[in-house]
Amino acid sequence: MTNLLKQVSDKIKLAVPEIMELKFGCKFEVREYDYNDEEEIMGSYFIEKTITKILFGNIFTEENGVIYDEKKFKELLGSEFNILGRPITLEDVLLAIGKKNLDREVSMMFFPNTNQVSFIFLPVEDMMHFLWLLGKPLSEQSEETLEFINSIL
Repeated sequence: MTNLLKQVSDKIKLAVPEIMELKFGCKFEVREYDYNDEEEIMGSYFIEKTITKILFGNIFTEENGVIYDEKKFKELLGSEFNILGRPITLEDVLLAIGKKNLDREVSMMFFPNTNQVSFIFLPVEDMMHFLWLLGKPLSEQSEETLEFINSIL
């Protein structure tokens, strides 16, 4: 992860704390021991609808697979447990921008041939914009998009 991506991600996670909730789509990592190499490694996992076993402990979910108990995770997986969060989406970015209470109008243009959306921040004399590739998380957006989002947050 680049430094810029980390900066932008951290700002959005502060504004939209649901990104870090232990539920479907959340990514976390745990320290594991690799017996072949005799060293510890960090393994990453995604929460899926039914997790039955991670390492040596069983983790059970509610029927709908939505709620996970962070305390229980830490008990089962030990202290080397780190929540990475779910991928940051366009919705998260817009929610974070909305919480900044910018005194600007925002227009949107959709380009169906390229699967991109352009967000234009008015007034015209001080216009700013960024492009978002639809269906892609923040981590797969352009450097220019990351720079713009970082500047506005």
